[in-house]
Amino acid sequence: MSAELPEQVRATAAALQLIEQLRAVHGELMFHQSGGCCDGSAPMCLAAGDLLLGDADRLLGHIGGAPFYISQACSLDPRPRLACAPIRPSEMTVISGTGH
Repeated sequence: MSAELPEQVRATAAALQLIEQLRAVHGELMFHQSGGCCDGSAPMCLAAGDLLLGDADRLLGHIGGAPFYISQACSLDPRPRLACAPIRPSEMTVISGTGH
């Protein structure tokens, strides 16, 4: 993590393990939280570079070695905590099909 950024992104041990599994399959990763409705209200895990960042996106920190960006329009918790739970994720993310 960059020395200039305070620790603002947290993750459970299970989330960090899943990030490593995803990196082994998809290569470098990135996270983005837009604060929009539906899928945008949860952080998305994407292959690095799969999402073009805009002027409203800011780097919040790093999680498991992957950058975590958040939209300035996001009104959700500015200190997100990533965890793993059995869900059906968005088809837009690399976690699709993992069941977490």
